[in-house]
Amino acid sequence: MKEPKIVRRDFQRTLLQAAFAAGCTVTSLAQTGCTPEEKAPTQTEPESNKTPQASKVPLRIWIVGSIRQSETIVRQWAANSEQPIDIRSLTTDELFSQEKCAADILLYPSRLLGQLEKLKWVVKLPSELSKLVSPEQAAESVDESSLPAPAGLVAASSYDGVMYGMPLGYSMINLIASKSVERTSLTWKEVGEALAGVERKPLEFDDGRVDRNALVDRFLFIAFGNTQSNSKYGVLFEARTMKDRLTSDEFLFAGELIQAMACQPEGLDSVIGSHSASWQWVNKVDQDRFALLSPCQLSELDNGLDTAQLISLVGSKASIDGSGIMASVTTQCQQTNQSIRFLQWAYQMRTLEALHHQVAGMISIGSRGRNLIDRIVAANVVALQEDTIATEPRMPGTELYRTALAKHLMEFIRGRRSCEEALAAASESWDVITKERGSNSKIEYEKSLGLRI
Repeated sequence: MKEPKIVRRDFQRTLLQAAFAAGCTVTSLAQTGCTPEEKAPTQTEPESNKTPQASKVPLRIWIVGSIRQSETIVRQWAANSEQPIDIRSLTTDELFSQEKCAADILLYPSRLLGQLEKLKWVVKLPSELSKLVSPEQAAESVDESSLPAPAGLVAASSYDGVMYGMPLGYSMINLIASKSVERTSLTWKEVGEALAGVERKPLEFDDGRVDRNALVDRFLFIAFGNTQSNSKYGVLFEARTMKDRLTSDEFLFAGELIQAMACQPEGLDSVIGSHSASWQWVNKVDQDRFALLSPCQLSELDNGLDTAQLISLVGSKASIDGSGIMASVTTQCQQTNQSIRFLQWAYQMRTLEALHHQVAGMISIGSRGRNLIDRIVAANVVALQEDTIATEPRMPGTELYRTALAKHLMEFIRGRRSCEEALAAASESWDVITKERGSNSKIEYEKSLGLRI
């Protein structure tokens, strides 16, 4: 991006790329149970740039999550290729219970990258794909159907400085308010003042009502936004010692604020509910109310709701959570050329637009002002371009840390512990996890941040 013409082109393309939105998760197509004999993993490049010849053996695509209509993906792909595909949906627990990742392509939340790399389940991104993602390489490409990824997404797709996945999406929490809130720009302190009159009280709810990932993402969004730490060296841990920072001021502030939001009249879903539940609630209330949610996690059914508004957080540090969808070629890949072809197709603007809302955290060009959700997504463009944007560490064991944190946050919201007690207990749980992971935990944390200290 040293030549002026490249700068202009990349800037224009990056603006479009960062305006991605999302949908929901993935159900499984019927599996044939009949797969070809597995071959040794390969990262060789196709011998030519011609479209690879289709085989009768379905391309195995695993997606960590659930999809609304798997036939939509199949139909869109069939319009471009005769290669059959077989889509399987798995939860995170189901994925890691497998002896191996017996797929050709894996789509997954970016937070899982470190664990996948440790298991050696994914390979370095083939050059045919990395040149589409990298701003430097994409600037030289004549393919206008695919755009280079913003700096924040490139970082989220890398581990130890190596790109392993294509960023097919991202997820960023936003502060949303009911229409009655007069100011559209607030500091975090002012948000706290606006909620000062809310009665704090214990709240009872069933575990099944809780979206644990959304709860943790909301909590971390507030903490990351208020931290004084340099995000380059991590926000959750002291990189040199691997001692967590959960009892620091920004995390205590985040805990108190989510409690106040949860205690808003009938506002519990704004904190513990799914992104859709939070969105639906804040759009129907007629008093001053606030919610935290990721517009990239909403569904088509949410598009028609437009009575809420985005609140710009003045002075807040931007962050993206680990729910954005990435795609990698696996070490068990049996059809390398067809896998590359599929991911080239998936990364195109028109494909992502057509698959809008099919997979939560998957990118869509939703910045054309068609609805309020698209406009909120478009407002995140500038932050995505920053290479200093805070990202959730992608080290192995991330899910263990998140599960423990969610448990203690739920106890706090239920009034069984104070904020200080809950975060101290979470800190103790994290210490145990770090100790059990052993001496490599520090190295893995540094790798997830793309640095070595």
